[in-house]
Amino acid sequence: ALPSWFEVRSTGTLGDPPQELETQQWEVLERAAPLFERAQVIEHVRASLSPRSDLPWREATLVLMRWHARGSELKLLTQVCGGDEALLEPFEDAVREALRRDAGAFEALHSVGILPEPTALALIRAVGTAGEPDGLPWLAGQLDEPGRTDVALLEIVRLSRGRPCAEADEAAARVRPFLRSDSVGRRRQAMQALAALDDESCAPLLLEALEAPDAGERKAAFAALRRLSGRDLPDRLDLWRAWFLGELEWWRHESEPTLAALASEHDAEVVAAARRLGERSLRRDELSLHLAPLLRTHASPTVRLEVVRALARLADPAALGALALALDDPDPAVRRQAHAALCG
Repeated sequence: ALPSWFEVRSTGTLGDPPQELETQQWEVLERAAPLFERAQVIEHVRASLSPRSDLPWREATLVLMRWHARGSELKLLTQVCGGDEALLEPFEDAVREALRRDAGAFEALHSVGILPEPTALALIRAVGTAGEPDGLPWLAGQLDEPGRTDVALLEIVRLSRGRPCAEADEAAARVRPFLRSDSVGRRRQAMQALAALDDESCAPLLLEALEAPDAGERKAAFAALRRLSGRDLPDRLDLWRAWFLGELEWWRHESEPTLAALASEHDAEVVAAARRLGERSLRRDELSLHLAPLLRTHASPTVRLEVVRALARLADPAALGALALALDDPDPAVRRQAHAALCG
């Protein structure tokens, strides 16, 4: 049935004499595509692909491979596409589904070889829309490729937003130099990417950008600072500078005794410390790691309630797991607060 599927799908006709397919018949072809055995599909494509393969056959192949391709077929997909602009959309779809289907596919990205530029850009978009943080290192590696930087930055923003992951620090290190780019547009994209990556180390450079002559660059810097800090201060350099200096001062002089107070035997001291930690807006991931264990270990529901409130104010994505566990807390007030934090 597989050769017949290819013939009908690539010619768009059926019968003798050939008649154009109707809408319902096209739908039947689409429903049949995932039903073929994967090994049979891959074997047929490898055996049939040649430099003489026409556009309709290659489009049919990409449509079918969307249901069957894995990391081991990424290079084959690029060969089927061949850089033909008419095939970029089905190519992108097939790659995206292969990445979602196969956790090891991201390693295979490094061995696809040299690609025509349209194919390379479609591949970058597929990695971004696949939605898997494992794609961040490869995307970051595309930043230094001429002609690919802007698309790679855009997909890093898409892939990173609200997703804590181990790959973020490495990607941020590759993005950070673009804050010094000669291109205003690229500097703005870098700000968006670093904010999506929660890279707080770029805050001093963002403060510098608040004095940039370009209004769009200043606007992007304000937006990035809001994202990184969780604060909604007005667009004023003096206020943001005061915020940053205040955070640095707190970490230098008050962080150690406040964190130590979390281990106090007196519930009131722990509650006060949790409340103060919830007011901070730098290194929120670190503070969340100090607070979250109290939801499991502290006997006082009053303390656990304040910890949930602090985690909600810190709004660090890494704390979502701890808040989810608090939904099963024995105290109803803690459960309600955890539910409100997760829904807010």
